[in-house]
Amino acid sequence: LNDKFEILYTEFMPSVLFNTLNRPWYRDAVESRSLNWSDFYAFFVSGERGITVSNPVFDPQGNIVAVVGADLTLAQLQNFLERQVIGKTGQAFLIESSGKEIIPNTEKSRTVGITSRLAFEVMQWYDKNPERPDFVFEHK
Repeated sequence: LNDKFEILYTEFMPSVLFNTLNRPWYRDAVESRSLNWSDFYAFFVSGERGITVSNPVFDPQGNIVAVVGADLTLAQLQNFLERQVIGKTGQAFLIESSGKEIIPNTEKSRTVGITSRLAFEVMQWYDKNPERPDFVFEHK
């Protein structure tokens, strides 16, 4: 496409390893027409678990012309969260909406008592209070 979103060239690939149009991160970004964070899944090429953040790109008429996605591996997210300093004893962690996935899942997490059950209770509180995206949750 040129700067006016006119097609300059089209090429068709006879064989594709996977169809991006069928990937959940792509479909969800198109459906919501906004920034989207996927659930955890195994990446197609590496097999590593991670998430994809995706966002649609619009032409001047508001039509979606592309979806841009960036993969973040579980290891990258864990490394980032482990380096966060939250007061003397605070800890950053990430859970799926089901409360299933806890990151980081380290010895420190177990020592301070962050369990799957506790993470699930935090998520339930958050679901009941969507107008408060940032909150403090005290444990022990």
